[in-house]
Amino acid sequence: MSQPTGQIRRVHINSEMDLFEIIRTLIYPILDEKLDVVFPEFGFQKVSNGWWLARTAPVSCHGFGHKNGRLAATQWGFRSLDPETPTVFWLAYVNKMELPDWRGMPEAVRRLAAKVNHHFEWTPEEEAARTARERFRLYHLLDAVLMNSQNVLMGPQGEEAREYLTREIGFPESSLLGMEFGLYDSIREMQNHLKESGFGNDGDLELAGLMGLFQDEWEGRIVGPWRDRLGRCVFNLWGRTLSPLFGGALDAPSLRRPRSRALTGSTDIPYGLNRALQNKGSIWSWSRTHSLPCCRL
Repeated sequence: MSQPTGQIRRVHINSEMDLFEIIRTLIYPILDEKLDVVFPEFGFQKVSNGWWLARTAPVSCHGFGHKNGRLAATQWGFRSLDPETPTVFWLAYVNKMELPDWRGMPEAVRRLAAKVNHHFEWTPEEEAARTARERFRLYHLLDAVLMNSQNVLMGPQGEEAREYLTREIGFPESSLLGMEFGLYDSIREMQNHLKESGFGNDGDLELAGLMGLFQDEWEGRIVGPWRDRLGRCVFNLWGRTLSPLFGGALDAPSLRRPRSRALTGSTDIPYGLNRALQNKGSIWSWSRTHSLPCCRL
């Protein structure tokens, strides 16, 4: 297995560390800063908002549109704007392009950790592996939903929604991806995408249903992420119809995550706080400038 260069300090991880915390607190921060070093086969170049753009790709990812600048990555994985391409998590990439179930979780984490020069030889107990897989899907289900929605928005099915955002709201079309807008097409298509992205077993779709991801009211809506204060975790989604309702008011429901399952975020974090902190500006001036709904969790 290829190792990153000496720019990344070698670390031995002790057996007291939770598998998911290894991913979230030890691996992701390094990938966020050194994705080009860890995965040189993509020829990554950092662009904006934490995203990296691929200039090449391994054979297994040639269908992801790197030649047209359509393969983009972040600390947790990569996606393409080409149709019928799944969201790929780095945990799946190092596991023969398959997101592991709880049985394969320890070895997949071990491989990903080795990519950033972190190592451990111990084997977690079954309960610890199950818990890590559960926490991983809780943390990333909304990322997969958002990525699929962006694919739909930028494809043929998103023409009407793009026109609404550009002509009615006033966003330049070139800004739609940077603003992380997407379009929720249909429940069936969303379920298929989650399966293709590795969330098709061990109760993944049941959990997505409990989180409110498969409600009819989401179909046909423009959607966007509600992020934590650092902008690294999507802990809620907002949705907006393309047509005015109730005398001109825009219907903008948000996803209801079960409070007992929420890993990050709270009702105390205003929508857009991460952007305001990045820009060192006012939260409210940012919201007014972009004409977005402020939804309740």
